[in-house]
Amino acid sequence: MDNRKDRGAAHCKARDASAVPGSALWVGRGVDHYFGNKVQRLTRVAPDQSLAFVAAMAVASRWIAATAEHDRDAAQWLRTKVTVDHAVTTERWAPR
Repeated sequence: MDNRKDRGAAHCKARDASAVPGSALWVGRGVDHYFGNKVQRLTRVAPDQSLAFVAAMAVASRWIAATAEHDRDAAQWLRTKVTVDHAVTTERWAPR
């Protein structure tokens, strides 16, 4: 059984169960919850996940801009460019 797919599926189930309108799911390819050692566990020895961290921050900042600030350019990018601009690091992008 591929645990990465299971984790992605579990995140999708959590997103689907959410009552938050307009929610979305981004799953990074080869990413753990700490982005290697970028979040919380700064001294942890782990593969470099910097590109995935950049992708996650791009998606998060544009999602906030699109939903909270009604930024049409950010919304357009989310609809069309996530898997283009961040194809290497995006395993799954599932907006609702």
